[in-house]
Amino acid sequence: MPTRRRPARALAATAPYLPPLRALLSRGLPPFALVVFGWLLWRKVDGLDPTDIRDAIGAVSLTGWVGAVLATAGSFAALGHYDAVLHRVMGTRVGGRAARWTGMQAIAVSQFLGFGVLTGALVRWRRLPQLSLWQATRLSAMVALSFLASWAMVTVVAVLIAGAPLALHPALRIGAGIALSGVCILLALRQVLSLGWLSRFRGADAGRLLFWTVVDTGCAALALACLLPADLLPPVPVIFAAYLLALGAGLLSNAPGGVGAFELTLLALLPHVPAETLLGAVLAFRVVYYLVPAVLGLLALIPQPREPIPSRLDTMGPGAERLPAQTGAPSEWGLVRQGGTIAMMPDGQSGWLFRDLADYRAAIGPGWGQPDIAGFARLAGTDGLSPILYKCSRAEAARARALGWAVLHCADEARVNLSGFDLCSPAHRQLRRKLRHAEKADIRVLRAASPLPIAQMAAVHQDWTRAQGRERGWSMGLFDPALLAGQAVFLASRNGQLLGFVSFHRGRSDWTLDLMRHRADLPDGTMHALIVAGLEAAQTEGVPVVSLAAVQMFPGLAGQIANRRSAGLRQFKQSFGPEWAPRYIAAPTRADLLRAGIAVARAIHRPGPLPATRPRPAPGFQFDPDRASCDVLADDHDLRATARQRAGHPHVERPFPPS
Repeated sequence: MPTRRRPARALAATAPYLPPLRALLSRGLPPFALVVFGWLLWRKVDGLDPTDIRDAIGAVSLTGWVGAVLATAGSFAALGHYDAVLHRVMGTRVGGRAARWTGMQAIAVSQFLGFGVLTGALVRWRRLPQLSLWQATRLSAMVALSFLASWAMVTVVAVLIAGAPLALHPALRIGAGIALSGVCILLALRQVLSLGWLSRFRGADAGRLLFWTVVDTGCAALALACLLPADLLPPVPVIFAAYLLALGAGLLSNAPGGVGAFELTLLALLPHVPAETLLGAVLAFRVVYYLVPAVLGLLALIPQPREPIPSRLDTMGPGAERLPAQTGAPSEWGLVRQGGTIAMMPDGQSGWLFRDLADYRAAIGPGWGQPDIAGFARLAGTDGLSPILYKCSRAEAARARALGWAVLHCADEARVNLSGFDLCSPAHRQLRRKLRHAEKADIRVLRAASPLPIAQMAAVHQDWTRAQGRERGWSMGLFDPALLAGQAVFLASRNGQLLGFVSFHRGRSDWTLDLMRHRADLPDGTMHALIVAGLEAAQTEGVPVVSLAAVQMFPGLAGQIANRRSAGLRQFKQSFGPEWAPRYIAAPTRADLLRAGIAVARAIHRPGPLPATRPRPAPGFQFDPDRASCDVLADDHDLRATARQRAGHPHVERPFPPS
């Protein structure tokens, strides 16, 4: 038994010395690696003639130098995009342009001076005043770790493709295949295994990092290839794989610029290229790819950093869901209960409702007041996202077009002016017929009060989804008690059984139709009666306008084909005599407009899960999951009696109750 405790005691005795030892290794490894690999390289080239190396540099043509410079520019541009992706992943709220330029500058300086994480963090901290030193250090560490992971995957694939021409032992190629399989499994299970920082990445983010790693290393390998004689140039897969392996050796050595390890690896992997020629090309490569960018990066540190341009828009925190009821803000802003965010202008009388999707920040619906489109674009840019306006008004579309944005008519919104809403008008002839059908079917319509019959409503919702398929979301509400708590809800029942319901976002200036759910065997006219009940309730509360939401309406031949799917919905809303207001989608470029339109369509038809944290129901609002019927809710009326009392015209029966 005592003999078993000796190893444990020995480890315990050495524990106090481990942190200083780690610190010593982290600080002393780069100089040590520089000395060791420099000595090895010196032994390798000791027998070479320096004149031959100088002649190899002089033999590089002007075309080769220009090609190397252009390839270097492409490599650093990819590195800038790499930084921008990680800024977005970490939520630093740094604009995409600033993130890209700072990333290029940080890499240029750090790869030349060494101590990559530290020097890169100092450059980012200097150039981005909105970041703390800790944030800049975390970002630099994530850049280093994620690049190593991306480099490993790209290198393994490149080695497998290069095959036999690369002077590499076959066992290493087998190991590369095994390593690639392991990395793919780790990426696939990163969320399940909770792999720390790796769990932050979405699949799209990881794909972007891999793409920019390929572009970066491919352009760097091309720069090196431009400096080699054409007759000695290895095949593209070989030079790419050799460069990747040499880069990895330099990174792992932690020496400034990978000096020594980089050259030794290339000499070992490309034995058919004369050593003098290869070393001459590498020296020229170090001037183009390391020295010149480092000098430019250091010079860019001299000016004082500029203060970030304020967006003039500020996002609202808790309590934003109460704005429509307290101010004249659009009632559609009730979507903050399901993941929307409100950005307000300093005057407190203008703003946007927005949601993020993919690479875009989308303002949903017309803004309130006179919100600043350019300010919204800057707000999106602080998180590395591109701005779009979805379902904006005609005036906002004109302002966006004046800024050079691409604009497309995408929908028409049905808006009922309650001051002119009259069931007796000829425009409502079809609506009156539908209401009589609902009356004959003995449908009872009422405005729900707390507690809601949530169990019956959930059953109706499930019946509706079985018939209609997946519910739509993102720019419209999903079935959720927390959302219904802040809405006006109207129920239709027969013999105590709930057949359907509708809900409206409420505001002082307008109401907006949101959820419409019903059973498959719903009697004709029931949904019409529910909408009319909502219109009357809003009219009683002094609300001037009720929006029945938008119907898609795209121009052109393709649009006519797509619009046929919504023809029935348009006819349904037309029966209420609305005014149709055109709605537009706008984006900075036509390419953004196309990509954003696809992203919006995907988000609507395949909405993600509800956010984990949502505004709670208002105090006093209750849900009763066990309620089995609608018999005892407030504002319950017999529709036939109401119709008899309100009949003021032989063709006008009003089978709906006052609110």
